[in-house]
Amino acid sequence: TMYHPPAKDIIQKLKQNVVENISYGKYIINIFFENGNQLSFSAPFRFGKKDSISDSPINNFPIEELYLARILGCSIVDATCEEDGTLHVCFSNNDAIAIYANNEMYEAYTLLIDGQEYIV
Repeated sequence: TMYHPPAKDIIQKLKQNVVENISYGKYIINIFFENGNQLSFSAPFRFGKKDSISDSPINNFPIEELYLARILGCSIVDATCEEDGTLHVCFSNNDAIAIYANNEMYEAYTLLIDGQEYIV
């Protein structure tokens, strides 16, 4: 990718973040956390139960249906980033999201953590 993924310790700062608000447009989804951190993405992604996330369909933009409301009020219990930048986040309700960062032409997601912006 154009941008290197953030360091593991940065990704780990997502843990315990509580989802406060979700907003979305045709080509972007923004997840806001109670502590001011934020995750915005416009890349293909999967969303579903942690145990079967690989069976969930890949969602592409523009978004037609969004089931993300069920993570509102949930906290992040795990967050990891692969070498290619793909981000995996697991929530306290057993939902998970995988955001794929394998298109070199486009930014996949932006993380705002402790006031610092990370673009992948």
